[in-house]
This record gives sequence, structure tokens and C-alpha cells, in this order.
Amino acid sequence: GGAAFHAHVRGFLAGFQLAFLFKAQTHASVEYGHARLEEMDSRSPAAALIAAIEHLVLHPHDVKALWVCYEAHTTMGETKKAVGVLLRLKDLGEDPHRIVAQLVQLNKLGVLSPTERMRLADKAANDLRIHLLESVVAEPDSEHERPNALLALAEVSNGEARQALLAELNKKYALHSATQAARAKGLM
Repeated sequence: GGAAFHAHVRGFLAGFQLAFLFKAQTHASVEYGHARLEEMDSRSPAAALIAAIEHLVLHPHDVKALWVCYEAHTTMGETKKAVGVLLRLKDLGEDPHRIVAQLVQLNKLGVLSPTERMRLADKAANDLRIHLLESVVAEPDSEHERPNALLALAEVSNGEARQALLAELNKKYALHSATQAARAKGLM
């Protein structure tokens, strides 16, 4: 009847108002946390790290706070913790090329699987692409992505480096599809 209908409408409107109120409070909390991060960052990496950790308790997916953690860990020489933060940022969908660039600086590309490194290399700018491909080529011969990395790296190399990569591809992986593709492209 009419009373039940109006009760539902009033309940919906009250819920909508409360949701708006809580969202405004959450936004204000994030903004306050970011201001505090900037203030603590100007003091020291340790102060910034403590502020970021406190902020992440309330807002665990705050990308800005995670980047502050990364910078603080890096500055303080805590490479393993810095890499952990980068992987968390990757899981949150942060720019993978920015993360790869940071992993290159830390010499920690190996935390990504060879398959993931090959996938990222397909979309990366040339300098990051070369780092990614070289890291896969450095894997053991049994790594299934290694022949593909040898071919891809040969394609962006020239001279003796290209010939050495192609010779290794042909010698170690003569029947692999990457070797067949190199032959089809006239590289061998």
C-alpha cells in the first residue's frame, strides 16, 4: 500500500544522503592524509614512511601513499620492501611501464615472471623493451620464453650482437617456432 511505498522511498533517500555524507568524509580523510604525507615527506623519509603507513590503514588502495612508501624505502636502502610496494602498485593497476622503470633501477626485473616481462616488452618503449628482453635472455636455457626473447632482441639489435643472438637461437632452439619465424623473416 501507500504507507509501505512511502517508507521505502524515504529509506532510499535517507540512504542516499548518508552515502553522500560518508563519501564526503572519506574524501576529506584522503585529502588530509595527502597533506600530512607532503608535510612528513619534507621532514625525512622515515617520517614520510610512518605517515604513509598510518594513512594506508584507513585507505589501503591509496596509490599516492604507496608511492610515498616506495620512495621512502628506496631512499632508506630497503630494496626488498620497495619491490614489495611496486608489486602492490602493479596489482592495483598502476602504470606498468612506470613500475618496470623502477624495477630496472633497482635491478629487480626478475620479480616478474618471464611471460609477464615478454608481455610488457611488446608494449614498452625501446629502452625498457631492451631491459625486459635481456632479462628474459638471461634466464636458464630451459625457460620457454627465452627463444622468443632471443628473436625479439635480435630484431632490435644490429651487427655482431644480432648475429650472436640469432646463432644462439639457431643452435639451442633449432626446432622452436621463434627460429622458424627468424628464418621466415630472412634473419638467418
